[in-house]
Amino acid sequence: MLEILETDFQCAGFCTDGTYYLFSDVRSGTPKNGNCKDEIGEMVKKNVTLFGVVLIVIGAIGMVGMIMSFVICGMAQRKRGPESPYNPNKYGMSKDE
Repeated sequence: MLEILETDFQCAGFCTDGTYYLFSDVRSGTPKNGNCKDEIGEMVKKNVTLFGVVLIVIGAIGMVGMIMSFVICGMAQRKRGPESPYNPNKYGMSKDE
């Protein structure tokens, strides 16, 4: 993963600027864009709206799914009614036994 970051953003290091690539081929020369942390931060700043919209949509879909599961469970309980699903008279035993 770090090699992909270095090659895509042409950067090296995370805490400090690296003179050479750390995880990709050193023969590629010196990194042009400083440390990778800054490059990733710039990419997130440019695409923050897109990331936010995608996360909100995914959260809304999850919320709808959760609400629908409660509705479905409630419907099943209403069909059975408040009485117990076990009928003791069916097997010839009384409730007290």
